[in-house]
Amino acid sequence: MKIAINTRFLLPENLEGIGTFSYEIVKRLIEKNPQHHFYLLFDRKWDKKYEFGKNSTNIEVKPPARHPILWKIWFEYSVPKTLKKIKADVFLSLDGYTSIRSKIKKITVFHDLAFEHYPNDINKIATNFLQKNSIKYAQTSDKIIAVSEATKQDIIEEYAIDESKIEVVYNAVNTNFGTENLFDAKEKYANNQPYFLYVGAIHPRKNIENLLLAFDQFRKNNFRKFKLLIVGRKAWKFKSVEEAYENMTFKKDVIFTGFVEKSELPSLYASAFATIYISYFEGFGIPIIESQKCGTPVITSNISSMPEVAGEGAILVNPFDVKIITSALGEMVNVPGLRDKLAEKGLKNVARFSWDKSAEKIMQLIESNI
Repeated sequence: MKIAINTRFLLPENLEGIGTFSYEIVKRLIEKNPQHHFYLLFDRKWDKKYEFGKNSTNIEVKPPARHPILWKIWFEYSVPKTLKKIKADVFLSLDGYTSIRSKIKKITVFHDLAFEHYPNDINKIATNFLQKNSIKYAQTSDKIIAVSEATKQDIIEEYAIDESKIEVVYNAVNTNFGTENLFDAKEKYANNQPYFLYVGAIHPRKNIENLLLAFDQFRKNNFRKFKLLIVGRKAWKFKSVEEAYENMTFKKDVIFTGFVEKSELPSLYASAFATIYISYFEGFGIPIIESQKCGTPVITSNISSMPEVAGEGAILVNPFDVKIITSALGEMVNVPGLRDKLAEKGLKNVARFSWDKSAEKIMQLIESNI
């Protein structure tokens, strides 16, 4: 079988959510299915590390698809032409987009529909494109993969897609996450002080502004010195975060690390007092289970996919209520045994998620739909 895969999120630099999903799934599909040939479609020259095996061929499909106009050209003209040329049997798209025009079998992974609920969180041109085309991607796909039950239900409700067309395939945790071979991140990043940790890009949906407000109030409540580490790049619309930071009383205790190498993340999680991930919308929320895998408890939101992903290994809070978030920080510090109890439950919870199982399920969906 000839399986074409949209791998445009396998970037040479840092892999975030969709890129990580793409890497972990594609690597396993190729390694575990030598009977099939995989064609990886990149929108620019690929990094050598994405040459996975003899049963895979990398193809640069132009133009680079990084703007709504170029998205349309890439998916509706360049990709169909490439699929026809290689005589692909199926097109697996890992980032929520697909080719409406192509007539071959299509399986599309939807990570979230955040743009439908919070259209102002990204630029207007991108929002308009997604709101016009995403429903068409869902309708013209032969099978849809959702990364959580929450995302599945959202697709059903927003786009009136039949439930039988959608399968849930979870994200998982990279194998280097755990509690072994770690360095003390407190010494390197937090001046040997205990710290709360946020990991992820900085943009409106991640709710960093309320996190800063809650942490400032937490520190005002006479708690011993804690730091807040915010690990991740500035993505878009972060001006409100900068304003909230400048207005803090304890802003000297907030450390923006920027991007850090993935090899350092396990130590950052394991050395943290707790991880805080209080987005107001998520398709999954990988940092939740990354933290749990490292034995660190989590404070996360009680909406969207986050309760589903966190299981019993987290304190759940209303992400719109700064007082409740502040209270959760205090509980984590003050309630005897709570931190250890949540850490133990988190380790049990994270066992539910496996890249091997997810890749195997996707392969089964491909084979059963051809």
